[in-house]
This record gives sequence, C-alpha cells and structure tokens, in this order.
Amino acid sequence: RYLAPRSLNHIGVIGTGVQARFQVRMLAGVVTCRSVLVWGRNKEHAEETCRDIENLGLGFVARTIGSPRELAAEARLIVTTTSASAPILWRADI
Repeated sequence: RYLAPRSLNHIGVIGTGVQARFQVRMLAGVVTCRSVLVWGRNKEHAEETCRDIENLGLGFVARTIGSPRELAAEARLIVTTTSASAPILWRADI
C-alpha cells in the first residue's frame, strides 16, 4: 500500500501460478488500476492466468505480453511470482 506508485497504467505480473492470481487479488484493495499484463514462460499458462484474473470479479482486464522487458516498459508496478532459478528482469529493463 505504501510503496505502490499512486498513478498506475498497468500492473505487471511475471509468473502464472496460484501466487500470481493471489497477488492480483490482494492488489485490488490497494490500487485502483485494473489493467494487468502477464508474462510467463508458457504462453498457454499466461493466457489461462489472464482469464482467471478477469474471472475474479474485481474488474480486472488482463492480457499477455511478449517478454519481461516489454512488461517492465509498460508497467509501473511489477509483481514477480516465479520460481525461476535465473534472472528474468535486469536493472536496464526497469
């Protein structure tokens, strides 16, 4: 609540598991932004995550995005919910 930018165009989510959906659900009570960008290593899982986010009934509109770099270029709030063992976002991306 205290660290999120006041003005958001998109919420960026990196990851497609249960935690990704949970984080978006929790953000509904913290920010007014309802546009979500999702990136995952598996495009089908990312699309399913978007559908699940939209079906939360909280007014979110979600779409997949092509890469973490693209996500970082568009979203001012980024949530990472991945078990990746190698870096996905780099300082230059943010």
